[in-house]
Amino acid sequence: LPNCALFKSSHSIHDPLEDFYQQPPAAHTSASLALVEQARDDIESADYPLALDRLHKAISIDPTTTFAYYFLGYVHYKQRHYRRSLNFLGKARQYARKFPFWEAHILHLTARNWETLGNKKQASAYYKRAKVIDPRIDFTSVD
Repeated sequence: LPNCALFKSSHSIHDPLEDFYQQPPAAHTSASLALVEQARDDIESADYPLALDRLHKAISIDPTTTFAYYFLGYVHYKQRHYRRSLNFLGKARQYARKFPFWEAHILHLTARNWETLGNKKQASAYYKRAKVIDPRIDFTSVD
């Protein structure tokens, strides 16, 4: 029973990104993910310029890396570049279908951007979509 889905702990936004793959990713994807992991550390220490540099390099290695686009959106959100954040989050959504946990977080951050920009209708729609994908996640903060 420990392998039963009911007993598995839920994912965390801090989990290693390779843990979200059902099979080991290709070498170029692993290299891209390594840069994204380093960028997460940079974000944690608020070194946004270095994080942005690493995230853009990650995309140059694997342009389908959902996580790089998410964290680019996150950094731009933190820097109050909401429209730029929305652009990266839109790209992240294109590749997020196989990562429902992350898709929900992408939608949530998209909602936060729209809310900050004053578009409550768009924000509400994205919050609802995020909750449908993963109702267990607490979306009270993106910080």
